[in-house]
Amino acid sequence: DREFWDSVAGDCGLGETSEETLAALVAEDVSRSEDPDPAALQVARELHARGLRLGILSNAPVAIARAIENRPWAVGLFESFTFSGPLGETKPERAIYRRAVHDIGAPVEEILFIDDRTPNLRAASLMGMATLQWTTAPAARAALEDLLDRTGALAS
Repeated sequence: DREFWDSVAGDCGLGETSEETLAALVAEDVSRSEDPDPAALQVARELHARGLRLGILSNAPVAIARAIENRPWAVGLFESFTFSGPLGETKPERAIYRRAVHDIGAPVEEILFIDDRTPNLRAASLMGMATLQWTTAPAARAALEDLLDRTGALAS
C-alpha cells in the first residue's frame, strides 16, 4: 500500500504520504469493493448459473484482494482469485496469467479472459486464451451469448 500510494502522490507532485493519510486511502480503496457494478455482477451470476467456472484476475493490492476474497458477493460465485498485490506480479506480465491458469485449474485454451484494457487482452491472447474486451454489461452479455451460441458451450 505504501509503495502504491507514494507512487501516486509522486505522480501528482506531492511528498510522501503520512501514515494517517495512507490508512484513509487504503480504507477508501477497500470500501470500493463492497458494492461492485451491479450490471457486471449480474453478468457473472448468469455465467455461473450456466455452469461456467469463474475466476478473478486483478491488479488489486493486498488489502483489496483480501477484502474481495471474503465479500459475500464473491464467495461461491468465483472459484479462483489471482491478485497482483500478494504475488508481486501485475497484468500484463505473463507470470500472473500463468498463475491465474493454475488457480482456475482449466486448460488455457478453455479460458475466456475478459478485461477492459487492450494490453491485458493481448497478453492473455498470447498465452492462448480467448479474449473479450469489456465495455459495458449489455455489450458483454450480447458477445457472451453469441460466443456460447457459436461454440455450443452449455447449450440449454
